[in-house]
Amino acid sequence: METFGNIILTLIGLILIFSVIRSACKVGLMNYPSSEIISRSTARCVYYFFRRMNSKTDSYAEMQWKLTWFSPLFMLGMISSYFFITLVGFACLYMSFGSEPDFVKACISSGSALSTLGFFTPHGHSGQIISIIEGGVGLGVIVFLITFIPGYQSVVQARENKSAWLYARTNQDPNCASFYSWLNRLEDRDHLQSFWNNWEDYLRMIGDTHSESPVLLFTPSVRSGQSWLITTFAIMDAVNLMVTSIQVKYIGAAVACLEEGVYSLTRIMQAIQVLPMLHEPRSRVLVSREAYDRMCDQLVLYGFKLKEDHDRSWREFNENRSRYEYSLMVLAKVSFVKLSDKLLNLGYNNIDDVPVIVSSKRDYVELDPVTNSEDQADSNMDKTTPAAESVDTESKIGDVKDNADELNPSAASDNVSEPQKAVLPNEGNK
Repeated sequence: METFGNIILTLIGLILIFSVIRSACKVGLMNYPSSEIISRSTARCVYYFFRRMNSKTDSYAEMQWKLTWFSPLFMLGMISSYFFITLVGFACLYMSFGSEPDFVKACISSGSALSTLGFFTPHGHSGQIISIIEGGVGLGVIVFLITFIPGYQSVVQARENKSAWLYARTNQDPNCASFYSWLNRLEDRDHLQSFWNNWEDYLRMIGDTHSESPVLLFTPSVRSGQSWLITTFAIMDAVNLMVTSIQVKYIGAAVACLEEGVYSLTRIMQAIQVLPMLHEPRSRVLVSREAYDRMCDQLVLYGFKLKEDHDRSWREFNENRSRYEYSLMVLAKVSFVKLSDKLLNLGYNNIDDVPVIVSSKRDYVELDPVTNSEDQADSNMDKTTPAAESVDTESKIGDVKDNADELNPSAASDNVSEPQKAVLPNEGNK
């Protein structure tokens, strides 16, 4: 009977030690912590603690300050879990080999070896050999701490550099409208392949790192009030609009960026579903047709050429947005980021927002609504008097105000499906 008990203690000790080594390898070397029970359980506990701290009256900047402690608490929790599980595992081995008579002394011997202090050496050659092995494991935990943190910080820095880049160019308010307002000031806006390629790399990096290390999702920006989720939402809307609604010469890079964004965001959302969510995010809210039309009108004012079939462009835009909008809303809900209605509606708080941007560097090309021709539009402009322009503008604003109550976004289902290929632009305008 005593032999059977020793075998059980040995198996328990080996399983505990193996679980720690497996976890350290997957988290520190293989970068697969989301499929590992120790890191997943630790993240659950820390996340529940911050959820209890969250208050509905807190602004994002206030919650952002609290979230700066998420990563340190997670790391301390991981190290404490490793130390405790390893200590108990080796204590079981000391008892099974007869090096220590009871569990308390076995734990003291195990702690002495694991901490590499050596103040309590177990009796017998077998116990001393086990203590040498345990000391090596203790050093491995320290190495894990030293090597994991720099890699973790490098990912956060790369993400925040890209996010701050867009904040600086959109007057600290990233959204689709502010993005194209900045793009309007570029001299060569028709050749954006390298631009979309860079954002494709960013989205791929986000998907690869945040899906395998969900703790990165809760690491806030060092800049107060900024969030990589808001940046990503603005870029996805911008590239979606570019692919579906604007006539450009080279569109392949933009399509690839959109597809990568849909795939990466879905991966992250599926990875964080292991976390406890006391409340589901609100139903998916699609952008209103009025906001889309207003954005297209603004693009014409900027000099962009829109595609001829406006209704088809709207359907393609709406379908593409449904593939990434819900993922972003789930991630925002879990990470305590508040998405404004202005962001969800392409940069317009309500339909009365009619921005007028005047540039001295470029003559805008206005398309004739019937022939879609620049020459016809120029001739029409020559026939228009300033008084007629004023009357026409006032009538448009009046029509817009009459439709102000119809801006409420429509709700759709919360079902999450596998990533789908983004809708390509009209065949005749590739």
